[in-house]
Amino acid sequence: MLNSWHSGNVKLKKLRSIARSRHRF
Repeated sequence: MLNSWHSGNVKLKKLRSIARSRHRF
């Protein structure tokens, strides 16, 4: 359960990072 939540959090962070990078360009 904890592992799954952590994986989701990491995915969200990556998605947010990509969105920020796209917005910057």
